[in-house]
Amino acid sequence: MDPQVVQRTRYVLHARFRRVQKCPPALFPSACAQLVTWLENHPVLFSLVRRLESQSTESQKCIEKILSDSTAGQGYPQLGFYTADSTDDHAALCFHVLRAVARTAAMPSTAWDIVFSCLGEFLTSEGYESANEAIRSIRGWRIRPDGLKL
Repeated sequence: MDPQVVQRTRYVLHARFRRVQKCPPALFPSACAQLVTWLENHPVLFSLVRRLESQSTESQKCIEKILSDSTAGQGYPQLGFYTADSTDDHAALCFHVLRAVARTAAMPSTAWDIVFSCLGEFLTSEGYESANEAIRSIRGWRIRPDGLKL
């Protein structure tokens, strides 16, 4: 592969992750959605994304349950906390969290408090009073380029 293509891809990837990490909390879901769309359609990264998508873990099921319970108005699900058996599982979890946050862009903002608080608690095993605190934790702990094994 051409070294300039790799260098350009890495530069744009870091810029897009930086946008997700620095945007205001109200724009966090849409910034994640833009990043997921870019990753899924990038000619170099799409095979990595497909591999992460196909990796099914218990954590992915917990993330899906958080989203489904939150959108159904069932409150805060009690699911335990994040664990990963390998770096591949960790990378898959990071991508699934990114995709879950991107899916919240279509939700009403009132559901965000529940979703982000539950995701934050699942990832860090700490409770959060507001969505902003949970977003800060999710950004700092899981939404990173190194989380996607680059």
